[in-house]
Amino acid sequence: MLRPSPFSGAEQQVKSLPDTADVRYLLVITCDIAQDREASVSTDALWEERVRAKDRILRHLEGERERSATNTPHPDDLIAAYIDCAVTAPWQS
Repeated sequence: MLRPSPFSGAEQQVKSLPDTADVRYLLVITCDIAQDREASVSTDALWEERVRAKDRILRHLEGERERSATNTPHPDDLIAAYIDCAVTAPWQS
């Protein structure tokens, strides 16, 4: 027997889910969220390990990242800010 979905209330009231959404549809959403969270945790852990290793470049980049995140409220704008920063960064070979 299937339990009621935690998505069954608010999302259907505001019509953010299709009327035909079934358990499989919601499972895909749940899996996507879980994968995003896992990737985020893994990325943060790798970042912290690099900083702990006293990587001087990453300490500077961490400051840049924090400034960008503080000044850029929307995720799409934050991605654009990161791209702009990467494109305008000085290059040494």
